[in-house]
Order: sequence, then C-alpha cells, then structure tokens
Amino acid sequence: MILKPVTTSVVADCHITSMTVGKPFKTSHESVVLGTSNGQVLYYRPALARVHTHPHERDVQESSDAEVASAKSSYDTMNAHANADVHLSRHAVPSKHSNAIAHNQKVNKVEIKGGCLSHVLAHNLFEFGEVNIVTGDTDGVLSVLSDNRLFRQKCLHDGSSVVAVCVDTDVYTGTDKPRFNSIVAADSTGTITGLGSIFDTLWRIKLSHHITYTDRMNSGIRAMTSLSMLDEYGVRTHVLVVADGEENLHCISDGKLVCSVKINEPVVAMETGWFLNIDASRGESHTQQLLFVDEAGDAFVLHRFKVHAYARHVNAVTHIQRIPLMAMGSAVDGAVMVGRWNTIKVFLDKEMVQDIPTSNWVNGVCLGEFAVDSISPHPADDPALRGPSARPLHVVTSQSDGTVSIFSVEQYPSPCIPQT
Repeated sequence: MILKPVTTSVVADCHITSMTVGKPFKTSHESVVLGTSNGQVLYYRPALARVHTHPHERDVQESSDAEVASAKSSYDTMNAHANADVHLSRHAVPSKHSNAIAHNQKVNKVEIKGGCLSHVLAHNLFEFGEVNIVTGDTDGVLSVLSDNRLFRQKCLHDGSSVVAVCVDTDVYTGTDKPRFNSIVAADSTGTITGLGSIFDTLWRIKLSHHITYTDRMNSGIRAMTSLSMLDEYGVRTHVLVVADGEENLHCISDGKLVCSVKINEPVVAMETGWFLNIDASRGESHTQQLLFVDEAGDAFVLHRFKVHAYARHVNAVTHIQRIPLMAMGSAVDGAVMVGRWNTIKVFLDKEMVQDIPTSNWVNGVCLGEFAVDSISPHPADDPALRGPSARPLHVVTSQSDGTVSIFSVEQYPSPCIPQT
C-alpha cells in the first residue's frame, strides 16, 4: 500500500480544527466537511479530473511561475516515496502517469454561532435519507445541521469543552446494516453522554464517580470510539471504549462501566479495524480490533481484550485512520497516523511503509471515495478508471492553516513501496 498525492488546495481562510467526509444534506456525492476555529462548517465536493497528456506536453491548466514555485516549495518532497514526477498546477499535485486536477470548487458555509469546533461528523440521524452534520465545540454545545442550516443545539452538562464525539453503532446485527445506538459526546471533565437521534439524553456517566484519580484533571477524555469484537472467551461483545488522562481504557455499555484495561501510558488516539492477523477469529463476521497510540509514541493493538505491540516511537499522534485493505485482498488493514509533526505516516502489518513530508502539522485525516472524471479520449487506458465505478479510495488530510490534501490509495506487491 502507498499513498500518492492527488491534489492540494487552500479551502479556508481560518484555522481548520476538525474534519470528516460524507454526503451531507441529500447530496449524491461525497464531500469534505471541515470544522473551523470561528464556529463555521465548510463543505465542498473535491471534483477531480484525470487528464492524460504526452510526457512532453504542458499541463492543461496553466499557472504562473510564482504560483508553481510557491506550491512546489511546500510540497516538493511529497512524492519522494511514490517516485512520481511532479508537475504542479494551480490547484493540484498530479500523479505520475496522469495529471489529477481539482476543479474550481464551491465551498459551502454554515454558521454554527458558537465556539471553536472541536469535532465534526456526518451521520444519517433521522433515517429520512439525509445525512446530517453533528458538531461539538469548546463551549460544550452539540449542534445538528440539516438541510444546509442549523437544526438543533444542546448544551452538555456544565458547559465543559466537548473533546470527542462518535456514533455508537453495533455491527453485530445479523445484517449488513449496523444498528444505531446513540450519538456519544465526551467532555474535558470526564463526563460521557449518550444522546438519541433527536438529541434526547439516553444516559450519562462521569468517570470520576467510578474511578479514583490522582489528579482530577486526568479524568478528562483523550479519545473515544465504538468497538465490536470477541472477548477472551469468544463471545461477541459491543462496547464504547474511552481513554482518560491516566493509564486506562474504559469499556462502557448503555451508560454503565463494564470493565477497564490498564496500560502503560495514557492513550491519545485510537481507531478500529483489523490490523494484526493474530488468529482465525477474523472469520467471525464484523470482528474488530482496536489500534491505539499512547503518550510515549508507541502503538498497540487490543485484541480480545489483550494488548499486543504494533509500532514503536511513532511520536505525538493525534489522529489515526484505518485503510480498509482487506477488501482489496490484503490480510490486514493499513493505518495512517498524523499528529504534531510535519509528516504523514503510513503503516501496514506493524511496519511503516511510507513517511510523507508536509508543510505544516497535520491535524485531521479521514477516508473518502471521490469520483474521478476522465477527460481523456481513451479513459479505459487508465487502470484507476476501469470497472463499474470510477471512485478510487482516497485519504484526506487537513492542516490548521486551511490546507486540504487528497491522496489516492494504491496497492503494490511486496515490498509495498515500489523499487526504482
């Protein structure tokens, strides 16, 4: 597996604080959804066109020498690991065999009229065919956007900052469609609240009422996700996993603390998937593992409530994104890790296969499938556009300076990085 840069563009004139990918407000295409420091939600469709040219021909889009020099100075090493020839246009970083150009995108904006947006996600809350946008901000307010406008708001607990929001869905339903349980929000005081689709409070739990902390500030939530996996006895279980400021992973079900797993260091980021091929339990439908990184920069995998080593010295990780490679024939999923450093790290089966330099700290990463329109007279010549759907898998990253980058996920035979 390798990430190849497709396009990079500045889409916001303020700090980007959170991001996701979805089909908001009955749109038929996937959009990049951004939360900003001034309480705005921005979303746009990154329409990409793959333009085939002769190696000696110029790019279809012309750019001034100053613009090309400025873009290349920021991303001159981004293709180093992909061994690609870079020809930079005004809005794009093309790949090796074709030029992927980002069209002039219309960026839509919705005002939340609140604090800095600490989290944003897209989910169909009301089952009416419309994907809603849910945000949490530093004032402790959860907001729902519907039909391109603010629909509902709810202040959580005592107004403490919302530090994590996730959709609690149980994949053990016997069908291909996961069951929606609740929208879960966690704040900086360690209070976790489960909400229904209309933002009615279903349950609430405060960790400091169940755990004795050496410092009450350590009760704040660092990371949170929904997890469905087999326990040590092979029994299917579904829990909400939250990490606090101490060395604990707490498992919560319906507002009740089920168990806690003690680890070496506080957890700062986590993601679900299948990252280690440990035993045959992958044959069980929808079994998941938990990949997490601690403050020391070490990555581990929680499998059947037992901790296994994954990677060492990854540094200050803030976000992890699973790459579903098993659908492409791989034995395990890949993982993209970003954080307080100027690179994007790609892992597969406990090995770092790529380290992509960036111009700034990357503060968000997510997965998307964006349509790629071919304007070649022979689109079938492009392997990425063959098949029933021209929607290759993409990884989207954001930087606090308003820059959004899109990478295509490409598989290579072992070794993962092609040799020159």
